[in-house]
Amino acid sequence: MKSIDQKLVENKYRQLRKSYLEGELVKITERLQREAETLERLKRELDKENEDVARLRQISLSRLLKAFSSREELRLEKEKAEAFRAALDYKLKQNDLEDLQYQKNLLEQELKHYDMVNSEYQSLLDLKRKMLETPILNQIRELEQELAECTAVKEATQAAWESGKKLCTSFNYLLDSLSELVEDTSDAKRLWYPTVDQEHIEDAIKEMEKLNGLWKDFEQALKYTKVTLPEHFDRNFFMNISDVGFQEEQRSAKMINTSFDQLNECYSGVRTILNQLEKQLSQIEHQQFDLQWQIQASIEMN
Repeated sequence: MKSIDQKLVENKYRQLRKSYLEGELVKITERLQREAETLERLKRELDKENEDVARLRQISLSRLLKAFSSREELRLEKEKAEAFRAALDYKLKQNDLEDLQYQKNLLEQELKHYDMVNSEYQSLLDLKRKMLETPILNQIRELEQELAECTAVKEATQAAWESGKKLCTSFNYLLDSLSELVEDTSDAKRLWYPTVDQEHIEDAIKEMEKLNGLWKDFEQALKYTKVTLPEHFDRNFFMNISDVGFQEEQRSAKMINTSFDQLNECYSGVRTILNQLEKQLSQIEHQQFDLQWQIQASIEMN
């Protein structure tokens, strides 16, 4: 009967094989998508060439009772040659696509044999762990506690990053929407424009209200990360909106007092924070991997 250590070594190889196959599957899936797009383009080209040939043939038939010039005949032969070439390119690419699909099917079939490899490995580790002495178990528990804390930090950082992405999407939409309403003044590019279509203004205000809510969510999410907002960030300017009256026309309108420059500067600042969060996520993932490796190695090597 094989020992637990022997089974762990064999399982480790199976894990490596599974990881390699998954990487190859990703590559071939991406290539399949590119080749499918190329095939679609070739199909459009083939259809166009066939239409050109059909059109010239129709012209030649209508001129049977007349002299069909050598120039027109030459043009028809050229279109036929181009159509033949397009058909050949299409067929070759179609064969490539079928071959890639066959390779993908083989990879997926082999991967099915490794479905349980991770759970089998964990079961073997659990068995081996029961055989370890108390001092080693205490070391492993400390590592696991550190891993749990690391995972919690990652979840908080990931949540803040996703919140920031939503905020940036709202910024993009708002800045694009308001770019047509910008008025250059000596103090700033102001977005008040009460003379602009009020429906446009109302849409912008709704987006600013949404932005304000997303901003609060982002601030809240950042509290659980190691990233803090710079002190210069103005947290209250988003809803800087007022009513303005037109006595001569006896009507009122909304007026946006926030400047385009303010929004743009704040958007750039959020993008900077997102970059910091991305770097932290990368560092945390490396730390997680290192801790997981240390825990597994502590069990396997003792």
